[in-house]
Amino acid sequence: MQRRIIIMSFVLVTIGVLVLLAIVASQNLRLMERRYSAMKSFAGNILEHMQDAVIATDSHGSVTLFNKQAQRLFGLSEDDAVGKPLTTLATSGGTSLESLLSNEDGQQSKTIRGSDGSEREVEVSLSKTHHTSGAVESTTAIVKDLTERRRIDRDIQRRDKLTAMGELAAGVAHEIRNPMNSINMIVQRFEREFSPKRGVKE
Repeated sequence: MQRRIIIMSFVLVTIGVLVLLAIVASQNLRLMERRYSAMKSFAGNILEHMQDAVIATDSHGSVTLFNKQAQRLFGLSEDDAVGKPLTTLATSGGTSLESLLSNEDGQQSKTIRGSDGSEREVEVSLSKTHHTSGAVESTTAIVKDLTERRRIDRDIQRRDKLTAMGELAAGVAHEIRNPMNSINMIVQRFEREFSPKRGVKE
């Protein structure tokens, strides 16, 4: 009986410990799921509200991420892009996304035709993650639309040139005005003080 009681006690303690471990593991799992969900939602919100277009592809070249700015810039909906091979996608203006994202890692400036048909100046930054074997695992492209910024820069440069020309013209006018004033004063003095003896009419 004592042996049975000891064995039963050991079994009950073991079951209790296992149940306690299962409860703790379940709570940790739920906590991790909540944290993962919050992190995913946070990252998703950041990507969706970025001012730059973000496109991600997997190792097979299929699109896995296409944020709102990318949809606006390229004129494609998320449903039209996600899950499709990059080779089959083109902007509504006709620019191939594969050619746009074909450069190596780093930044590159390009001109594309946007969804509204106008030419857009963009800067493409590519980042690739590699598997331990060396194969490309995923590619992330950040496309910055620099059209408006470049237009503002050109306007500022033009305004600076016009300002410089205005300052130059004002300086020239000032330099001319001084001798003209002197000439004017001499002429007025001649009118008052000088009386020619001949050729008065002339």
